[in-house]
Amino acid sequence: MKKTTPKYNSIERTALVTLAIRAGDFRREQPILSDKDALSIYESIDYDFPSLKIPEMTAVGSLIRMAYIDIKTRDFILQRPEPRIVINLGAGLDTRYERIGCPEDVLWYDVDLPDIITLRKKFLPESPKRKMIAGSLFDYAWLDRVEAPRPASILVIAEGVLMYAEKEKARELLLKMKEKLDKYELVFDLVSPLYKKLSHVKPSLRRMGASFKWGLSNTRQLNKWFDGIAVLEDFRYFNGQWSEAGSYNLLRFVPFVNNLSRVAYVSVR
Repeated sequence: MKKTTPKYNSIERTALVTLAIRAGDFRREQPILSDKDALSIYESIDYDFPSLKIPEMTAVGSLIRMAYIDIKTRDFILQRPEPRIVINLGAGLDTRYERIGCPEDVLWYDVDLPDIITLRKKFLPESPKRKMIAGSLFDYAWLDRVEAPRPASILVIAEGVLMYAEKEKARELLLKMKEKLDKYELVFDLVSPLYKKLSHVKPSLRRMGASFKWGLSNTRQLNKWFDGIAVLEDFRYFNGQWSEAGSYNLLRFVPFVNNLSRVAYVSVR
């Protein structure tokens, strides 16, 4: 079978990193995600994945982050009233829709740059309830294509997205979504100021030509971004919740490391 050769720039290449991490996890004796669709896509793409040289700790932390966001997405779908909408920003080659077994009555949007959406469509199907939108997150035209009746229960996922934009652009994006959607819940990952500085010398990011643009030392700082935003949860990766992470769970006793990355779950109203 002929493999697909993707087009990518430095940011789009991060989609291949997370795909490689999920595919590698599926081959593990004790996988965290067990994402068989990721392995299928991985094996269909013509790319020198070993050249990414993904550190094991980065891979394990990323898998825990993905698993936590899976849980929050399932909880949202089970607990919020209809109509329910999920907007997956910077979707890359993410297969969360498949992993969580998204119900057919949920309207799901995958949003990413045109080349990535073209690549997605080679492997992942669209349907009337699962739509893909091609465009830059920061020109906001994609928001006009989101059908969001009021009231609606809306979850926005921004995994591996906001820290690559300037801080003010990230804040502006949240405000633009508030204008369009009225209210929503948002789950996204962020880094500390220290990790932001280290990103310029982190080998895996340098190989992709990417770097983090901002960081926060405490997620409570988000509460000051604008009126109506409130942090509901602050999640650290290495907390012992996933036994499959093995000895990496001991990093919860090393604040220097465990505070580098986290996931914030916020409400915007």
